[in-house]
Amino acid sequence: MSSEHPTSHAFSELVRAFDVLSQELPLSELAAIFFPPLMGLELLESLVAGKRAEGGEFHPALPEPDLIEALAGVTDWLARYYFRATVENAQAVPTQGPVLLVGNHSAGLMPFDATFAISKLHSLQGRQRAVYPLVHDYAYLARTAGKTAHRLGVLRATRENAEAVLEAGRILLVYPGGDKDAFRSFRDRHKIILAGRKGFVRLALSQKAPIVPLVSVGLHESMIILSSGEKLARWIGLKKLLRTEVMPFGLSLPWGLAPSFFMFLPLPSKVDMRFGDPILLEGEPEDDEAVDRGYARVHAVMQQLMDELSHGRRLWVGRR
Repeated sequence: MSSEHPTSHAFSELVRAFDVLSQELPLSELAAIFFPPLMGLELLESLVAGKRAEGGEFHPALPEPDLIEALAGVTDWLARYYFRATVENAQAVPTQGPVLLVGNHSAGLMPFDATFAISKLHSLQGRQRAVYPLVHDYAYLARTAGKTAHRLGVLRATRENAEAVLEAGRILLVYPGGDKDAFRSFRDRHKIILAGRKGFVRLALSQKAPIVPLVSVGLHESMIILSSGEKLARWIGLKKLLRTEVMPFGLSLPWGLAPSFFMFLPLPSKVDMRFGDPILLEGEPEDDEAVDRGYARVHAVMQQLMDELSHGRRLWVGRR
């Protein structure tokens, strides 16, 4: 029987996980991904230089299996030891054919919960059942992170990419609420905010793909967003400049009180996630009433899941 202290054991596991990952990623890419301030500096550099996001298109050979396998150790360590994550009802996700996962977005540009959900699906369905998350152009403005993200099957949020994934019979992960959801204020952390964006409903109808809700609580406690800054964003004209409708301010490490557009060091808040049962919508994508009904149905299901997960929750600690 090992006498190794639990903390030492956890640290040893993390070292081994990074050792495996370092075989697939050079040190510069590891540092940019796992030390968020460096990624934030890359993003800031691109924004100041006026660079445009490039790449991030769907390819059936993505994600790279070896990189996914190597990353799993670090992802599982974060889920187990740092965020103490739980993922429920993953068996509800169909094992064949196109699937549209619709999630709530949290923690600004640090959506660790997506990686936990994907890892859970891989453990149940195998890594050959690829999941492709769609992301804002920001992910590709941080050049090092963007390169690695593409290798992991993370794609830029374009309709062409979305259709290509579903037409290939793969799993697509989208966050319709986007920036408004990811940067919602701390007081709204238990609200589903899809922001009236119904493109995902039209996509599901056109591709005849079931929608599987994916709801997460806890990660939005890893930083404290004080204001989403929508009025300020409109005044500055950020929608035209950066394709965003928010200018959030909040508290995070290491930045303190600052704009919340940058990567940060998350607080170790407990994360709980749950997949909903598949929803197969009826109607045509050109039928506005069918789209409205589908949107309302998905929103209601997701809010119910959110209410259940957040009931009795204590800040950072999780459910009683």
